[in-house]
Amino acid sequence: MIIRDLIKRNKLVITALVLDIIMIFLIAFCQAHGQWVEAYYSKGLYPQITRIISSLSDLIPFSLTEWALIALIVLAVYYISHVLISVFKGKERFLCSLKRLLKGTFVVGSFIITLFYLSWGINYFRVPLKKRIPFDQSKVNKTNLYHTLDKLITRANQLVDSKEPDFNTMNQLINRSISAVIKQIDGTKVYDYTAKRSKTLVFNVLMEKALVSGFASPFFHEIHYDSRLFPPEIPFSLAHEKAHLNGYTGEGEANFIGYLACMRSGNAYCEYSALVSVINHFLSQISKYKERDRYNEFHNRLDPGILKLYKAMNIRYRKNRGMLSRLQSKVYDKYLKINKVDKGVRDYSEVVTFILAYQQASPMTP
Repeated sequence: MIIRDLIKRNKLVITALVLDIIMIFLIAFCQAHGQWVEAYYSKGLYPQITRIISSLSDLIPFSLTEWALIALIVLAVYYISHVLISVFKGKERFLCSLKRLLKGTFVVGSFIITLFYLSWGINYFRVPLKKRIPFDQSKVNKTNLYHTLDKLITRANQLVDSKEPDFNTMNQLINRSISAVIKQIDGTKVYDYTAKRSKTLVFNVLMEKALVSGFASPFFHEIHYDSRLFPPEIPFSLAHEKAHLNGYTGEGEANFIGYLACMRSGNAYCEYSALVSVINHFLSQISKYKERDRYNEFHNRLDPGILKLYKAMNIRYRKNRGMLSRLQSKVYDKYLKINKVDKGVRDYSEVVTFILAYQQASPMTP
């Protein structure tokens, strides 16, 4: 009788605990069976999940993710305030209130984590992209890097005055291109109506101060970008986030898929956006070699328009670099490492390795 009563009063806690146990075993299984994840989740179940959820969220012009987060924060503040008021008025003892608060946090956290992994996060345990595409590690060397960067800079300088398309046209071009890229290099079908919209936030200042250019929501399967990005940054940022939404969890993988999508979009401005983004990563790689003369040689070859863009980006970075951006970077770094992205936030620069080692394309015409 006592046990039955205990279970009845703690149904949600017990349900959350059962979910946590199931997820622990599921994640352990997925970590050990990447091929199974690849075949049955990433290329089987997941495309159907994102097709259904994103087709529904696309019907709403604003970010469901943002307003769901706001609602969660409001409810949390209300709940905590209610508990504190109850304690203050003597209606409830402090330890009982704390216990109730911890139970609620545990239940909500368990459901959120379960939803995260089932709706998107299991993709972290699929076979790495390097093992799924023609990839020649021997091409990742200084000589090839300098040769490739030379071609990238030449092409970027040619496209610096490209005309910016209207946003809807650009978004549609990237949608079609990323579908074609993923189908060609990875054999996965991307449904035409998956996440057609690209959304901004009402409270965009938080993205700006956190130095986040965009994000893909694993819950509502929406694409978001910072509305204050400079125009040449937007196409590549959109392509990067759309790659994430299509199951490419690593930042280097998403950069590479985004790069290919922009380069194959058939639009000069999208191509230019990809080039100015990856050139930055190439220059960062050269700076690690501590070869200042080579760095200056390539840097000085850039068109004044590109240098002006890089200067503006650097000013924005220094302006917004603060406690929030540092905290975001540290938390995201830990999050990536927990989910098998061993390099953490440094994984963004892996796009250089992918471009150099991918065997099916020349540096300029992927």
